[in-house]
Amino acid sequence: MRIFSKRSLTLVEVVVAMVILVSVIAGLLATFTAGKRFALHAKYRLQAINIARGVLESLKDQVRADTWNTGGLRVMDDVVLPAEREGIINYSKSYRVENVDNSTCRKVTVTVRWTPPR
Repeated sequence: MRIFSKRSLTLVEVVVAMVILVSVIAGLLATFTAGKRFALHAKYRLQAINIARGVLESLKDQVRADTWNTGGLRVMDDVVLPAEREGIINYSKSYRVENVDNSTCRKVTVTVRWTPPR
C-alpha cells in the first residue's frame, strides 16, 4: 500500500522551481532598473538641449548685419556662463565662437555639462 500519491512534488522540484522564479524576477528587476536609468538620462539630456537653445537664442541678438564686426559676438575662446540649476541637477554652460575657413560665417559651439545624481 502506498502512502504518498504521485501528485505531490519533491523537495528538489520545489527548489528548482523557486530558482527559476527568482531568476525571472531578477531579470525583470534589472530590465526595469536599466529602463529607469535610461529615461532619467534622456530627461537630463533634453534639459541640456533646451538650455543650449536658450543660449543660442540669447546670442541671436548679437548677430545682425549692422553689428557683425563690432558686436559682442567676436571670435574668442570659451565663454563660461553662469550655472543653471534644474531640480537637483546643476548644468554648467559655455560657448565658443570660431571663424569658418574661407567664409564670412562664424561657428558657435554651445557646451552644456551636468553630473547626474548617484
